[in-house]
Amino acid sequence: MIWSDTIHKMPTFELQSSQNGNLSVTSRIPTGLESQRFSSLQDELDSYYAKLVEFDSLEPDEVLAAVSSMSARLTGIRAELHRTGSQRANMLRTKEIDPLISSLDFLYKVHSRLHSIKVAEYQMSMGQPA
Repeated sequence: MIWSDTIHKMPTFELQSSQNGNLSVTSRIPTGLESQRFSSLQDELDSYYAKLVEFDSLEPDEVLAAVSSMSARLTGIRAELHRTGSQRANMLRTKEIDPLISSLDFLYKVHSRLHSIKVAEYQMSMGQPA
């Protein structure tokens, strides 16, 4: 077995077989993310949950910007976890990341409507039709 790292620092190993004295790669099996990588992802997810609590004190346009950036980052993490194929990565993806992305989608819809209401109120206060 030969150990190597992929671009995303996901350890993999290659199975090789010997045929007529030549080595050939028969399969490439990802071993999943390192434990340290999982704990850093957990810390990042915890920080996102902490930011959700602060959204009540922010303006709708600030929430939209934060939700968009968090959603983009989580989508990237989700794709990375999906590529690993490990059971631990799948569990993290389905139990924590997917529900958080769904919550962010809901928050985006709510704050988008709040932003539209604020714009309409501002236009009416300036004497413009909404």
